[in-house]
Amino acid sequence: MNGFRKSISAGIVALLICAIPLSARAQGEGPRLRAIWNTPVKSPRHIAVTPDGRFAAVIDKAGDLTYYDAAGRPLWRKTAAGATAVSLAANGSVLLTYTPLNPLARRINILFADGKVRWSQTVAGCVWSAAVSDDGAAAVVGAGTRRVYIFSLDRRLRYRRRTLPGIPFSVAFAPDGKRLVAGTWQKAGVGVFDLNGRRKWFAKGYVDLQYSAEVSRNGRYILARGRPNRPRPMETLTLWRFDGSKLWQKRLKLADVRTALSPAGDVVAISYSRQVIHGKGRMSERYLVLYDRAGRGVWNREKGGVFLQPELIAVFRTGRILVSSQGTLYLYDGDGRALSTLKLPASIRGFTPAAIGGRALIYCGDGRLYMFGQG
Repeated sequence: MNGFRKSISAGIVALLICAIPLSARAQGEGPRLRAIWNTPVKSPRHIAVTPDGRFAAVIDKAGDLTYYDAAGRPLWRKTAAGATAVSLAANGSVLLTYTPLNPLARRINILFADGKVRWSQTVAGCVWSAAVSDDGAAAVVGAGTRRVYIFSLDRRLRYRRRTLPGIPFSVAFAPDGKRLVAGTWQKAGVGVFDLNGRRKWFAKGYVDLQYSAEVSRNGRYILARGRPNRPRPMETLTLWRFDGSKLWQKRLKLADVRTALSPAGDVVAISYSRQVIHGKGRMSERYLVLYDRAGRGVWNREKGGVFLQPELIAVFRTGRILVSSQGTLYLYDGDGRALSTLKLPASIRGFTPAAIGGRALIYCGDGRLYMFGQG
């Protein structure tokens, strides 16, 4: 009952904040959320953005790939050749298109920023994951055969195939572009490898979980997330140093979990939902919680409840946290204070963060793609 009162209080505070006109809230000092640009999009299948928000790519349901600049202007548009997902180099120089988990669509394409195809390759087995290094000098594709295809793009075009302990459920590059981080399934776990596929370290996980791994932008920390391959409220979060030493691990009996690692690796943000009994019925509550590098809660209590239902979007380089709740964006500082709110034009259908640039690319139900930022 006490927890329910806290939820009600948090919701009332949120409603009071929303009731204040945006013009009145904008009179104070500090960052304010705003739409930097927007453009109509034909129902995107996948959206991607560089960490600084300078470039974005969209594959839509019409089968086209469009590449946008920092002002939201389309630099080019071309057929995606059947691909349904895209990865970008952080500097915007290279794009990699692919079709996840489709045994009939095993071809990947690597493109320059001008839209020209630099490499086309058919891999053995379904494509499970893909990534491009920050500088665009390398790309990696994980296949269901437990192999990764590592492409060198800086000089003579070439690739090598290497076998991982399990199926590469996720792959990512360290910011220096010289090491790979992989999360695996079936012989599940997480590990770091060099570009020749040699293992630096590998930590076994729970056999029934699929592991993904997120690397902090400073290259010092890895957030590994293990989730069941069938929906059920049980996940594992582990924060590692890049050298393989474990900082903390948490087993979460939670549903609809979203996570984000701050660029400095000092904060792990989690949003989740849970069912609570109130009277004779059940209702869904959603919460936001932050942990530091030691696994301690950053705020004195979780944020959320019945009225404020935070959906985590990003943790920015500044330490600010962006969430959405029932059609409104909220920007919090590291102490949990609401700095700014912004009513969205329609419900969120998809998003991807640009954590270094303090931006987020969001597709809304009005059929438009919005780049939101602070300023």
